[in-house]
Amino acid sequence: MSAAEFPPRNTPRHAGSPAPGGAPEAAAEPGRVWFVTGASSGLGQALARRLLAGGARVIVSARDPAAIAPLAAAYPEQALALRLDIRDEAMVADAVAAGLARFGTIDVLVNNAAFGLFGAVEEVTEAQARAVFDTNFFGTLRMIRHVLPVMRARAAGRIINISSAVARFGVGGLGLYAASKCAIEGLSTALVGELAPLGIHVMVAEPGALATAFGANMAHADSLPAYGFIRERWAQWLDQALLGDLDRAAAAIVEAGLMSAPPATLVLGQDALQLVRGKLEADLAECLRWTPLTLSITPGAQA
Repeated sequence: MSAAEFPPRNTPRHAGSPAPGGAPEAAAEPGRVWFVTGASSGLGQALARRLLAGGARVIVSARDPAAIAPLAAAYPEQALALRLDIRDEAMVADAVAAGLARFGTIDVLVNNAAFGLFGAVEEVTEAQARAVFDTNFFGTLRMIRHVLPVMRARAAGRIINISSAVARFGVGGLGLYAASKCAIEGLSTALVGELAPLGIHVMVAEPGALATAFGANMAHADSLPAYGFIRERWAQWLDQALLGDLDRAAAAIVEAGLMSAPPATLVLGQDALQLVRGKLEADLAECLRWTPLTLSITPGAQA
């Protein structure tokens, strides 16, 4: 099956008209096989529940199997619940093998598992920084490397990497988390060019603040008095943030991810759109401002 054979089905959408850039698939996606990491709570669990309710077959994974056991119990024919720590290469290989043994293929991989860490860059230890990257970046990379042979063999598949709007702009206290998400976005951009000729689509989802416990449950670096203002700002932001609806975010990701021509990047939420748009405009203005100096290194260059 090629990428062109992910055609829009003649079934009703949940709401609205087709978004630009490609006709959406049916929301239910009955029969298609998804692999969702980090499904114990939050966005991962919302995605898994939506997919299972719509008839999809879903490999749901989490470090705590008790958190995903109810999904398997509620959908015994469609769900495969696996204990998975994406930091462990052997566990990743075993989980992919188990999914293939149960369902025969993997059509869509959703890399959602993440580790949050709050702390100013100076406060974060090297061990903490490595822990963030081992889950958020290298864990994602492990999943992709083990699933890609399955998709390449069929010349079809979708990879959806869950990033964050903070990857676009600096947020005090989230430097290492943002850096790991920036790394995912750079990886995803390269994958788009590498995999499109092979019939495989790659999409990055950049949600803003969602109504989950992720922010409140993040690990925290030991604080230094000089950075007390960062924590004050964070607490204020948590109180005032306009949170996106979790189920609507899951629905949007499923819809966009299965379009015949999915977006390379999907920004989710009013807060994310405002911040990303502002950052893009600021970056362009900065680039134009320094154009003479930029071109000065290229002999004979003209603006």
